Amino acid sequence: MNYITSVVIENFQSHEKSELEFVNGLNVIVGPSDQGKSAVIRAIKWVLFNEPRGNEFIRNSANYARVEVQFNNGYRIIRERSSSKNRYTVINIQGEAKVFEGFGNDVPEEVKAVHGIYKVLIDADSSVCLNIGEQLEAPFLISETGSTKAKAIGRLTGVHVLDNAIRECISDIKRESQLLVKYKKEKNELEGKLDSFKDLENIEKRINKCEVMLEKIYSLNEKLGKLERYKLEYKKVNDEIKKLFMINKEMKNVESAEKMVELLVSKIKLMTKLEVLSKKYSEINNEIIITESKCSKIKDIKKTEDIFEKIIQMQGKKEDIQKLNISYNSIKNSIADGEKYILKLKKEIEVNLEGYKELLMTVSKCPVCFSDIDEETIKRVLKQYEEVLK
Repeated sequence: MNYITSVVIENFQSHEKSELEFVNGLNVIVGPSDQGKSAVIRAIKWVLFNEPRGNEFIRNSANYARVEVQFNNGYRIIRERSSSKNRYTVINIQGEAKVFEGFGNDVPEEVKAVHGIYKVLIDADSSVCLNIGEQLEAPFLISETGSTKAKAIGRLTGVHVLDNAIRECISDIKRESQLLVKYKKEKNELEGKLDSFKDLENIEKRINKCEVMLEKIYSLNEKLGKLERYKLEYKKVNDEIKKLFMINKEMKNVESAEKMVELLVSKIKLMTKLEVLSKKYSEINNEIIITESKCSKIKDIKKTEDIFEKIIQMQGKKEDIQKLNISYNSIKNSIADGEKYILKLKKEIEVNLEGYKELLMTVSKCPVCFSDIDEETIKRVLKQYEEVLK
């Protein structure tokens, strides 16, 4: 095991420059009061554990502090602090130096590996150094409170592992229970939203009927436009025929009359075609009248377009509902998985409690104070754990 062979202290509290040598084993610093004995301990702790923090320990009238600690393995650790410098320097046996800066309140791992002197962890909030004792400091755990002693003994015997496991299991159960309540609430909200869309299938059927009707209306409007154009052409041709008859009466030249007859024949053929078109026009006009009677319930195309837009919106809502339904199924599966996990945790805790009971029955000692306990006390302890789980 490494041990300190010498310490050089510069501008640390009352020490301007002091050099001390140590031997392997117990080293005791003695002397009159207020001569810097405690400052030597603080300087060594400053190197080993980066304590105390800040720079209030720098000697008055000095602008820096420096402490060098040498170990029996030949390594040296130098701790320096000034207004512009805060660093560790590790020098190996060959004299090679490695500088560490920007380490915050902790000690670099490389520095810890060199000196190998660590504090003993009692719990998350307290620790103790067994290698260095300050003035009037009592032996290990003698001056500590009963709870601190119990924690230290529990850590030495490994009871804290079981306590941590039980606390984590209880925390997991509480967290999963909260998630279960949350998922159930979301499930109820989704079911309430789905109730407002029960009539979606009937609305979809009405939308499909309206779409078919709109297509017929657009088709008939196109036919109506064509028929109106044919009607105007028919009227023009009929007027031309009347003019030709008038001209034919005034014609005296037979040759001109024959030409007019030929022209008349062609016009008559055209008139025949127009009569056929007129018949089709009448048929289409009848279809338009029938369609208009069917569309009278809709009143006008503008309202129909509004209804069509609403239908499109409802289709979008239908897709949203389908997504919500998928989310609802996912949440439902998560709730089922959470319930299974909670049951699994409860079974594991019951098995651990049973093992804990058997261990206590076998040892018949309190894991905290090591006093004798009877079966009744063990049952009472286990009952407290069971009440927490409920």
